[in-house]
Amino acid sequence: MRKSYRQNCESMRRVHISPVLDRRKVAAVSTEDVERLASRMFVRGASPKTVRNVMTFLHSVFGLAVRKGWAAGNPVEDAARPKRRRAGNERQRIDPGLATRGARDRRLPDRPPIDLAARGSWP
Repeated sequence: MRKSYRQNCESMRRVHISPVLDRRKVAAVSTEDVERLASRMFVRGASPKTVRNVMTFLHSVFGLAVRKGWAAGNPVEDAARPKRRRAGNERQRIDPGLATRGARDRRLPDRPPIDLAARGSWP
């Protein structure tokens, strides 16, 4: 694993994930928590690409947690994610408050942050 990749993952955890999920056990994180994280990132000015990158990272983290038996399921699976911009020069307007997976379009919840803690929590 490259040093720059590790640094990027640590930065995502420290800047975006920990402030919202830090004291929660991995098994206790819900899809709503993940959507709240994405919503908070948008409110704080993160780009759709940054939000997608964090969601992809979280998907991998929870995939490992499921394989290791630390969580029953992956809450990122059904979480709302920002749409990708289409190829070409046209700009696609992205409403950061909309869920974009299939027919589940709905507003992302905007709730106060909660934390992750104890064994099985974020590194």
